[in-house]
Amino acid sequence: MGRGALSDNKKLLDWVRLWEDTLNPMNVEWCDGSAEHQRALCQRLVEAGTFIPLNPLRHPNSYLCRSDPADVARVEDRTFICSTNEIDAGPTNNWSDPIEMRQELLGRFKGAMRGRTMYVVPFSMDMARCDMVRPGGRGHMALRMRST
Repeated sequence: MGRGALSDNKKLLDWVRLWEDTLNPMNVEWCDGSAEHQRALCQRLVEAGTFIPLNPLRHPNSYLCRSDPADVARVEDRTFICSTNEIDAGPTNNWSDPIEMRQELLGRFKGAMRGRTMYVVPFSMDMARCDMVRPGGRGHMALRMRST
């Protein structure tokens, strides 16, 4: 696994290792939510041409980032409800057996991040100060960790 793991939680580290082995990224980067890390990520995106800095006097620390027209959020014929019982998907949704779908998706995910960086973003599924917090990690939303 890449350097910089922000946790010593074995289950989390094993989970990240599973996805690193599956996706085969060039790098694994743990996001720490710091202003320094956010600046570095933004600078990389500017250098890559993904971000265009806005006028810093009118909109400090703001960027234009256009969506790729080919990036479709949801395509109905490829959206499935995966549940044990087909009836649970409802009458207007596509259904798939969860075990079969997991196998299909794992096959599609193999090597999907080759040559790219996988970002691990810590998050909590519950309120931050709740006694029953469930920590975890996801490889997206790296720049939304900070609210400025």
